[in-house]
Amino acid sequence: MSAMAAKDPTTNKRIFRLATKAFKSGFSYLAVESIKTTRAEAGEPAFSVKTAHWKRHYPDFTLYVGSDPDAPDASPVACAYLPGMFRSSKIGLGNVKSAPETVQWETMKSKSFGSTDYDWSMPLVSGKHQDLQWKRSREHAIDGKEPGKGRSWILVESGDSDTIHAIFRMHGGIDHCATVQINMNQGSEFDYMVLITGMLL
Repeated sequence: MSAMAAKDPTTNKRIFRLATKAFKSGFSYLAVESIKTTRAEAGEPAFSVKTAHWKRHYPDFTLYVGSDPDAPDASPVACAYLPGMFRSSKIGLGNVKSAPETVQWETMKSKSFGSTDYDWSMPLVSGKHQDLQWKRSREHAIDGKEPGKGRSWILVESGDSDTIHAIFRMHGGIDHCATVQINMNQGSEFDYMVLITGMLL
């Protein structure tokens, strides 16, 4: 399976399964055809997430394309720091390892104390930003799942809850922690930011 998840030519939906790595720290995003796809059928991970919670000055999560973040030619494409005392997280698009000066930094912040909704911005090629929000929802679900079961968030543009760009659903398991369904085909960088911000939910 390639780094991009299998696409439905009609909807452009991509589905990724988040799983822990066996005998290693970190996580993998596996590209799957549907929620019924087994781990064996999914093949090699499309993305890997390296964790560094106890290393000062290192991002808590770093996203790499492919299955091996420690490969000589592996380059990170996005990263994130866990929330600080003001409930805001730093999220970065770019190679924080080899070219940290080129990383485009944004902030992901909860709307209010105790809120489960998170605002963040997607940097665009034009130099502008797309304002987005992960919004907790019990009314929407990954294709093939029933709404109301599990913890789910929908990704919408700020001020517009009608168009759902992505859905993130927590499972709480070890082998299968969560599922991400990206509904919009807005380029690889958009996918990177959806996947890395999902790690902060």
